[in-house]
Amino acid sequence: MKNKYLELFENLSNRLDFYHNETKNQRYLRIMLERRLKSLPENEGDVYEPDRITRKIIYAIDKNVSLDDIDSKEAQQQINISKIQKYLSDFVRTQMDSEILNRIGYIPVIKVESSRGGRGNEKAFWLDIEPVELLLPSVALEDEDSPENYSEIIYVREHNSTIKPSILTRIFFKNGELKMYSPKGLLLTALMLISLLIDILIVLFAVLFIIFIKDLPSLSLTTALIIL
Repeated sequence: MKNKYLELFENLSNRLDFYHNETKNQRYLRIMLERRLKSLPENEGDVYEPDRITRKIIYAIDKNVSLDDIDSKEAQQQINISKIQKYLSDFVRTQMDSEILNRIGYIPVIKVESSRGGRGNEKAFWLDIEPVELLLPSVALEDEDSPENYSEIIYVREHNSTIKPSILTRIFFKNGELKMYSPKGLLLTALMLISLLIDILIVLFAVLFIIFIKDLPSLSLTTALIIL
């Protein structure tokens, strides 16, 4: 008998490919799904070993950097497990083939570890399945439950290792950051203030030139160039 997990997750993968969009919740779901599909056997439909994953692992894969380069706090801020669960639930209800779901009798879900958590202990979560009647309500899907809430704007900061600054910015920005009270920070502030002062003097000179030019009886091109 074919692995029911494999059949269901393959169908989910195909539907995600068909309804592809570059939202971060779909990216995170794809990362979990691809990892899960690589380790599922073809048969043994009742045997399933959860592929537990953490937000730090997903964030490292998404940014294509080493796990050691990822800050756990940053990963927790960027990845919201509840939103990924909601995205999957909405996607299953609106985009997956109901005939396949009814035939298999299950739908894909994301389960979260309940025995861990707290300071220094990051919760793990994984893809799993549940009976189809548990999460398929008969009521119509409301607009606010669409896979993406477009009324919400989320700003995502790229990991420092993915940013390639120009040669000029490398002079002042070390590892993509600038400490304002460091020597480089103070130097940059001084240069900006000097530049601002020069701009003010140029504007002031232009205003005075316009005011006093009318008092000159005649102004030759040579004289104007000397004044400028």
